[in-house]
Amino acid sequence: MSSRIIIATQFGLNEPTEVILEYLGSDNRFEIHDVNTGINEIPIENNSETDNATNFPANNTTPPVPFNPIMTASEINSFQRVDFNQDNVHTWIKKINITPGNGNNIQPLNIPRQFALQALGDATSIVLQSIHSNELIKCKIITAKRSETHVEKYLSSGWHKFVKDNNIKAGDKFIFKLPHHNATAIQAEIVRGNNSN
Repeated sequence: MSSRIIIATQFGLNEPTEVILEYLGSDNRFEIHDVNTGINEIPIENNSETDNATNFPANNTTPPVPFNPIMTASEINSFQRVDFNQDNVHTWIKKINITPGNGNNIQPLNIPRQFALQALGDATSIVLQSIHSNELIKCKIITAKRSETHVEKYLSSGWHKFVKDNNIKAGDKFIFKLPHHNATAIQAEIVRGNNSN
């Protein structure tokens, strides 16, 4: 096991930083997620044969580029918006019980299990379309395999940005729509609660 100081230095964390360490069992590795930005996702290879500070393979001495939820101009131009006014979409509501920020972490968005696998398959990212604007945000999909039959899917990076940018508060609700198959986008509508302006 590596020292937390060595790991922090290795990944450029020069000051105290709140992170989430996520184990990806299917890849037998860990990722570090910066809680404040939600975009610093740095894989840490799990190497059980050695206990040194450099856990990357010898031919890769730098961490991969972090996931960026901001879509490039070419990604936006090539993206085909999804028509969510059709019959073959899953719809669900999520109520926000605790205001994110102010010491409360923004939790990843759990996609309901009953249709997550069917709609998302093996996708590693999806575009979040806001019903309130033309903004498109790329969201990372995290897959958690609890057992052979219990798989959960979450949106992390991108979702965090959307929550911050829209000043979500306790009492607000989201109405989500997701196509049944091969989803390339998820739609979010914000219904403001009594505590929001």
